[in-house]
Amino acid sequence: MAIYAFDILWQPAWGNLSAGHLFAGVTAIYIAYLSFGRRKKVNSLYNEPPMVPYKWPFFGHAFEFEECGVRFLDQCREKYGSTFNIYMFGQTTTVIGTDLAAEALKASDSQLSVHDAANDEIHEHPDIVTMMRAIPDDIAASIVAYEMFPIKWLARLMLPNTAAIDRHYQTIEKLIVPEIHRRRRASTRNDNVHPVDVLQFLINFCDKSGKSYTLNELPGKLMYFIHTLTENVSFSALHFLYDVAGRPEIRARLYREQQKVVAKHGTAFTIEALSDMQYMDACMRETLRMHVHALGTVRKARRMHTFSNGLSVPAGRRCMLHTQATNFNPEVYDSPSEYMPDRHLGKPGVHSTAIGPAYLIFGLGRHACPGRYYATAQMKMFVAWLLRRYDLTTRSGGRPENKTQNGLYSPVEEPIVFTLRHT
Repeated sequence: MAIYAFDILWQPAWGNLSAGHLFAGVTAIYIAYLSFGRRKKVNSLYNEPPMVPYKWPFFGHAFEFEECGVRFLDQCREKYGSTFNIYMFGQTTTVIGTDLAAEALKASDSQLSVHDAANDEIHEHPDIVTMMRAIPDDIAASIVAYEMFPIKWLARLMLPNTAAIDRHYQTIEKLIVPEIHRRRRASTRNDNVHPVDVLQFLINFCDKSGKSYTLNELPGKLMYFIHTLTENVSFSALHFLYDVAGRPEIRARLYREQQKVVAKHGTAFTIEALSDMQYMDACMRETLRMHVHALGTVRKARRMHTFSNGLSVPAGRRCMLHTQATNFNPEVYDSPSEYMPDRHLGKPGVHSTAIGPAYLIFGLGRHACPGRYYATAQMKMFVAWLLRRYDLTTRSGGRPENKTQNGLYSPVEEPIVFTLRHT
């Protein structure tokens, strides 16, 4: 009705144009504004990183990034240096290179902000279970491009899977919000015992000023937790499984280690048992180092920020770390493209959860991932359980190559053959 009334009001000026025509025209004008009206020379006001040239207005480097993000970023790094600017969907993003990665992650929130960048019955509800399975894939399918897309309502029309994300949000509003109300009412009773789960954590959370999440904010925060707790672990666990299945010598060595752990600790996955899986921990660290998305942690400049090398980014600039380049730094790792778990063994303080400027899978500084201990324990138990029961190998006998799309780094699909162990 509102669109129809709007059409009538504009008929004298626009003739027979429909609301759809008007919408398309406004969108085209806005894209042209982003492409040309806001386009400015990099380095004109600040000593910014070099801008990688692009052909397409508004879309910029989107097509090159879509085709193969890893190769595109490596080519940019070789030609323009480790830190550079790329342009996608009307927005400039600064890709932070190896030499500035640690500095960017340790910068204060007042400079480069991480915040400006992202009952039992309810747990078992079939719609909730379906939603939790689907959210990681739906978000991962569009999250990189969505982060770089400045016009969020237009992103919803142009990017894949955003409609599915909206449906998940509606599921949360339908089923979770009433549960939030129920828990808040129950919290007023003296005999109430709070559930121990992520939802209750979000309900109880308060920032430094004492502000808690509003009812409108909670569904989005819960979706973020679901994505983070499942997609990241499953992504790394898949790579870890292929690394083990595709390398017979490493697989045999891991199995021998499991035999020793079971002989000493039994079959339970205790903290002590997990701690004694030292070779598995080294293999996991090598997997996490090598198989990482090309672009990682996001920061947004709250005001102009100047790095130690003199390069600057203006206020409002989105910055993303070139994580893969940092984790493959040849000055730190000999033969960085080779899978060599032994490079991590016998070094004090070097384990799968230990953060550092050349190992950015879990970030760095005050915002380093607090769930890394839980995530690595999950992956250890998953692979250890499989090794104890099965001899596993890929159909080809080797580790499949990785494919890259949208900056995401996933193995080429290849069947894994599981053979039951008889001892």
